Amino acid sequence: MVWPHRDTIISSMLSQLKHDFPSALIIIDGTELKAQAQCALALQSQLYSDNKYHITLKCIIASDPSGSLVFVSDKAITKDSGFYTVLKTLIEHEYIKEGDAVMADKGFTIADKLREIGLKLNIMCTQTYVYTKVLFYLLIFNK
Repeated sequence: MVWPHRDTIISSMLSQLKHDFPSALIIIDGTELKAQAQCALALQSQLYSDNKYHITLKCIIASDPSGSLVFVSDKAITKDSGFYTVLKTLIEHEYIKEGDAVMADKGFTIADKLREIGLKLNIMCTQTYVYTKVLFYLLIFNK
């Protein structure tokens, strides 16, 4: 995993994002990619998406505000993914600082856990949400 230092992230932030969310150094989003139906019924039920109404692979993606992918995990987006451990390590090594923020949409109920490790949660407004969805789409499908 390559994670840029906070000074690098801040220096390359878009000016509007820096103005609106100056402490948001990490943007996370959950995504689902359509997958083929599996023969095993138990696996089908694990992969079925109530949101998409078909079989999907689910993951969490984190990027810095300039769009560089810095973390990808499977469906377990809380403690099982290692995301909080990564954040703690980044704080210990001063890649991010206490008081910095993670940006996510309203579906991420992680404010309490972030607060425990010294970070804040910025909830995306509609305009920022659309921007990040487009950004993640471009990162995933236009390689």
